Amino acid sequence: MTILQKALAYIDEANYAGYFALMNKNIGKNNQLATLQKEFIAGKTDADFADKLKVLTPLLFETLRTAHTFLTDFIKPMDFVGRQDELERLHAHLEAGKKSVIVNGLGGVGKTTLARQYAWQHKENYHHIIWLEQQNTLISTFVMNERLNEKMYFTNEDEQTRFMRLMRSLEEIEGKNLLVIDNYEHTETDTPADVLAQFQKVQLAHWSVLFTSREEVRNFEFINLETLSKKEAIKLFKLHSPTKAFDETILEQI
Repeated sequence: MTILQKALAYIDEANYAGYFALMNKNIGKNNQLATLQKEFIAGKTDADFADKLKVLTPLLFETLRTAHTFLTDFIKPMDFVGRQDELERLHAHLEAGKKSVIVNGLGGVGKTTLARQYAWQHKENYHHIIWLEQQNTLISTFVMNERLNEKMYFTNEDEQTRFMRLMRSLEEIEGKNLLVIDNYEHTETDTPADVLAQFQKVQLAHWSVLFTSREEVRNFEFINLETLSKKEAIKLFKLHSPTKAFDETILEQI
């Protein structure tokens, strides 16, 4: 049963306390919803109350479906050139239920740019998008992200415990969601059993996970990214140097 179906079932049962608890958790702040909840708390549930909820509820879920939400900082891609085949392959993998996909390739080949373009191009297809760039260990990348942890209240817990708590909180976010981990690199702290198993076992049931990495990681669907074609490379160069004169022959040799 979907969340929408659960919400409508609560209305049919006149279980308004359960309805509002479910909606507040999954929809968040909404003025119309808040007004109706105040009416319920005040005991002002007239004969039309259920009908009002039945009209509003599908509209709220439709808004949630189309209103993408970046839960972390995200840089809009600029000057994207080519890679249409790779974008289509990546989308096909994720839409086919391949929960964890790695874009693999040499440094500087355009892995991050491809992943960023994908997230931006398909943002309307997801309820929530998380973009993380690994700076140190993968665990610390999660637990040190301020926006991702702003609703988490940690005490003296170690990083591993905090990471597992965060994973559990992400598991509770329903809908169709995308998690991008850019520049993944295996470290001694991040053992496969502790970290990658989270994604290999698909414990994040409502999330598709996209990695970019120079490393080849077993047991993941992967897309190997090659260098741009000569034609696309020249086009990209001209985008970044629109006012400079250059010799076409020399440019092709470069």
